[in-house]
Amino acid sequence: MKLFFASILLIMTSTHGEASLLEQTKTLCRGYVEGFMSPATDLAYGKRLNGPRGIALLESPAEIAQGRVLGEQRPYGYGSGIEDMAYQTGMLLFALCDAGEATGDTYFAELARRAFKGLKLMSTISPVEGFVPRGPHPADGKTYYKDSSLDQHSLYVCGLWRYYRSRLASPAEKEVIRDIVGKVTRRLENAQWIIKVEDGSAPSKAGGSMLRWEPTSATLLLMMLAAAHDVTGDAHWKDEYDRFSREQDGRRWALIAKEIDRNREHRYTLFMNQHALRAETLRRIETSAEHKAVLRRHLEATAEDMLSAPYFRAWRSLDWLGEESWEDASKKEVANAYLQPLGVTLDSPVTVMDLWRKFDLNRLSPPALRGRRNRYEPIALTTPAMVWQIALLSQKPELVRQVQAAVREMLERVDFNKIDLGWANNYAVLAALWNVAQSANTGISVSVTRFLLNGKPFDYTGVSFFNAIYNPTFNKSSAERTRWLEKFRRYGINVLRVWCQ
Repeated sequence: MKLFFASILLIMTSTHGEASLLEQTKTLCRGYVEGFMSPATDLAYGKRLNGPRGIALLESPAEIAQGRVLGEQRPYGYGSGIEDMAYQTGMLLFALCDAGEATGDTYFAELARRAFKGLKLMSTISPVEGFVPRGPHPADGKTYYKDSSLDQHSLYVCGLWRYYRSRLASPAEKEVIRDIVGKVTRRLENAQWIIKVEDGSAPSKAGGSMLRWEPTSATLLLMMLAAAHDVTGDAHWKDEYDRFSREQDGRRWALIAKEIDRNREHRYTLFMNQHALRAETLRRIETSAEHKAVLRRHLEATAEDMLSAPYFRAWRSLDWLGEESWEDASKKEVANAYLQPLGVTLDSPVTVMDLWRKFDLNRLSPPALRGRRNRYEPIALTTPAMVWQIALLSQKPELVRQVQAAVREMLERVDFNKIDLGWANNYAVLAALWNVAQSANTGISVSVTRFLLNGKPFDYTGVSFFNAIYNPTFNKSSAERTRWLEKFRRYGINVLRVWCQ
């Protein structure tokens, strides 16, 4: 146990750097809210809403009602701008609660309440209880796509769980969350843990079974059950959680603990933060120290690998090129033409951090991707920001320090008002929120009725030492000070309040 010297002034006063980081993060959030959150629904959208076309940039309600995007039948809404609102708003709510509790800043609390209001609205627009829709459109607040996904459902629950466990939720709001989460989980159970379209007639395009024997599915299933029990108190969900945890001698936990296969190509996607948040949610709920350690190590290993792995070998091309493989030589030619201004090729062993260092708002790609051009946001900004989120959630000091400098640099030099890509803005905000939470959680802080040390519960037992700095006995020598500190510690004192010096 360390002995801490503290004063009321030192505990309550932020450094200039921390204050600056907080204001930069709030500025980024304000820009995101203005650009991507609708005041009509209090939800985050995938396209900028404050541009010249406004909400007309989204697919129209009439086309959405028919399950179409750009005239094509896409009941899952890809490209509409409303297809990932539960994903983006659910993660946003989680990160806002973390930042708000760590900093005590009322801005984050107010925005979290607004995001919760939007997620609550989302629960009211489908006639099917427990279905998490892709929508609604801000023009009418009710039109949505009926083919949802496992990411929409699970991150919706993660966000609601985090708000429920924050000090922001009122008793009435907690009752609403209990009802919503209970219905979502019950619908999934009734479907044999398969994510299905709204009417239950078929699996969702991005759904499938949650019972698959793989780490992501194992984490997903256990998180949903753990959150359902933690929120509703229904013993049935605890029984199911225990049953699935023990199944085949704890095979799901063995899968989560399994080492990452670093030789497997294209093992990561632009959306791996959803898996990380599910793992972190489960870690926070889990009561077993062994299971908590498994989940923490899983997050650490994932972040370590993502930060160090060669990007073009470890990440799928679909997220930035639109192609899944490189078997066709012509596809490689297109990709290399696109990458040429960055000074890299598909064979370059660059990491996400290397690509981040190449990000430049003034650099525009050639029209190699079927005539489309961008500023390399998917590979040089969005993916790095996603990896930073996972590193920050891991709470491993070495990883946190490695990415905090990058997040600060992003806040300093990237003008997000010039970036219209919804994912880039959302991921930057999430990284900034978890970064400010980590920064605020360093040292002694207060959460509700208890003290925290570096973000963790701390049994604060102290005495006031009126003249500690000038006391001749205490300061006779370094050895004498150490002897007195050891004596304080033996008596259970771990904090000295030094005052009136």
